[in-house]
Amino acid sequence: MTRHPSATLAPATLASASPAVRSSLDVALWFTSRAEAASATLSARKLQQLMYLAQAVYVGRSGGAKLMPATFLASEQGPVEPTVLVALDAGLAVTPQPMVSKAARAVLEIVWHEYGSQSTVQLGRLIAADGLWRATLERGANSEITAEAMRRAYAPARSAAERMAPKRASTENTVRFTADGRMVLKWAPKRRIEKPAASARGT
Repeated sequence: MTRHPSATLAPATLASASPAVRSSLDVALWFTSRAEAASATLSARKLQQLMYLAQAVYVGRSGGAKLMPATFLASEQGPVEPTVLVALDAGLAVTPQPMVSKAARAVLEIVWHEYGSQSTVQLGRLIAADGLWRATLERGANSEITAEAMRRAYAPARSAAERMAPKRASTENTVRFTADGRMVLKWAPKRRIEKPAASARGT
């Protein structure tokens, strides 16, 4: 089973249907800069793995919106983002300062914190466990791993209490979100329940 990051974001932060970042190159540069700041080694393969996880986690927690306007393909080596792959192979330079939104940076920090220290072998096993890459690869090399598939695989799991909760709610119910981004209903009774009056003394 895929291990999702423990930290989460409020759905309202990720509500936009537009990608949070203008380009996959911005995400690649963000991870590269983060690795340099941590004096960590970041190979081309590990960069692709972290980018895939960042996209999948963001899509899962946003309800379908993409982190970056990117297409991930299933290769024999794992998921790859072709734009960054070509840029790295050609040695193309990218903007020195990545343009990353607040919501995007929050997810990137989560992914780096959870997975940045893992090896490419560990990340490869983690990615294989989500089932998307292998299933897509069976359709043919370089088939697209869709955002919808990512959303289904990486959406935060609901608790047993939430699954058993009644779906019908009165108009007096209010919608709230938990600290980990799950929506819950706060029930408000239709009429006030009066407490029984205390018995008078001296009777």
